[in-house]
Amino acid sequence: MGSGELPLEVEAVLFGKSESTKRAVAKHVSRFLRWAGKPLSEVAREDVDRYLLTELAGRKRAAQLLLLYLAKAFDYIGRRDLAEHCRERRRGIRVYEEEQRRGALTGEELARVARTIDLWISNRLDRKRRMMGLLFKLIVLTGVRLSEALSLTQEDVGDGVITVRGKGGRVQAKPVPDPKLLELLRGLGPRPFPVAARTVEAWFKRLLREAGLPEQRVRELKVHDLRRTFALLLYEETMDIELVREFLGHSSSKVTEIYLGRGMKQIQARRRAQAAQLVSRKLQSLTSSSASSSASQPSSGKA
Repeated sequence: MGSGELPLEVEAVLFGKSESTKRAVAKHVSRFLRWAGKPLSEVAREDVDRYLLTELAGRKRAAQLLLLYLAKAFDYIGRRDLAEHCRERRRGIRVYEEEQRRGALTGEELARVARTIDLWISNRLDRKRRMMGLLFKLIVLTGVRLSEALSLTQEDVGDGVITVRGKGGRVQAKPVPDPKLLELLRGLGPRPFPVAARTVEAWFKRLLREAGLPEQRVRELKVHDLRRTFALLLYEETMDIELVREFLGHSSSKVTEIYLGRGMKQIQARRRAQAAQLVSRKLQSLTSSSASSSASQPSSGKA
């Protein structure tokens, strides 16, 4: 099916795209509309969700492409709620793929990395190394995205907080629990981190190697995994998914659950095991107390 047979609203958002993109979008959108049996203007959220579940299960790239252009088309015809629903579903697929591909630092790895970061920050002779140490510590302590950290200016560094501009234009004040870190950030100049993301990734690899992590982990881990590590630590301490969502700036707690992925399930399993042990110890304590009380009571038998 060619792009000329697409609904006009989809034709509009495809204007200027390559022929290969038009063919791919035409294929997926036309299949979806035939499956739904209705024009785009009458499509409901349930139609999108059922199609993803039944027709595109396991086909993440196809689902992402469809959701991207459905969102654009729904925006074009004024259906903002459905456009945002498609974008949210697409974000969920993307963060799930990231979680599957990467992960987070273990407790031992984080301890090594944190010690190395502090060494970098204390190095007054190597300004670049010190700046990178401050950047990595900021991400670990606040969970900001790398892009958010790199866009900071001195105006964003406040009293106990930094102001970040996240995805979708969201502006968020993030608490920074380390006053010394904020003081050092103020000494870095108008833009604390005037470097490219690619440069930061290269320095992160250097950090991991200096921290003594195996080369396999050095290849696997990315800067973004510091943010995921922060999120998992926060969830483990609070068990409050909504609080984690607020810190990360996600659009919904469902996206946060997908983002935390296997790490969240492991934390829940540990908490359940700990709760079971607490109940067992309490029961043993009560049983022991009862037995001790019974043994200490005088006999009521007659001499």
